[in-house]
Amino acid sequence: MTTTEAPEVVTVREALDAARAARDQGIAHAELAGSDWDKALIDQAIAAFAGTGVPFSANDLRPLLPDVRTSLMGSRFIAAAHHGVIQKLGGTTSTKKNTHFKPVGLWLGVPSTEEPTA
Repeated sequence: MTTTEAPEVVTVREALDAARAARDQGIAHAELAGSDWDKALIDQAIAAFAGTGVPFSANDLRPLLPDVRTSLMGSRFIAAAHHGVIQKLGGTTSTKKNTHFKPVGLWLGVPSTEEPTA
C-alpha cells in the first residue's frame, strides 16, 4: 500500500507571492536575452503611442516591429509603467495567432508634468 503525502497548505498571499516571483524571474530572463537594440525600439514605440492620448496594447506595436523579439514586450511595458510613461487601464485579448486570444494589457500614456521648452 502506498502512502500519499498531504498537500502543502498554501495561503493566498503565498500563492500570489510565488506567482509574482515567477513573473519577475521570467521578465528578468527575457530582459537578459534581449538586445539593447530591441529594447530601445520597443521603448520608442511605447513612448510614441503614449504621446497620442489613445489607449493601446502590444497588439498595436507588434505589426510595427516585426523583427523585434516579442518576448520583450511585456517587460518593456512594465518598465514603461514603472517609469511613469504609461498606466494600465485594463486588458484586451491578443491578436497574435499563436497566443489563442491570451489577455494583454491595455495602456494609456501618462501626461508629462514637465513644462514644454520653446
